[in-house]
Amino acid sequence: LRVEASSEYSSLGYYQLFLPNGKAAEASILRALDLDPKNKYTHTNLAPALLLQGKYKEAVLTWQQAIAIY
Repeated sequence: LRVEASSEYSSLGYYQLFLPNGKAAEASILRALDLDPKNKYTHTNLAPALLLQGKYKEAVLTWQQAIAIY
């Protein structure tokens, strides 16, 4: 059940990127990662959410972590 819920939160965060609502996307994506930290797609969606909020250094670190997972 956690994996399915994580997938739904991940999708929600992804779509929130297009609003663009970086803060809401970040919250949804972090919830998804809390439920399933191994979801590689969720990790890749976190960086754009951070970029939308001007959190550039954190976004770069997040991308580097995502690359390491792949």
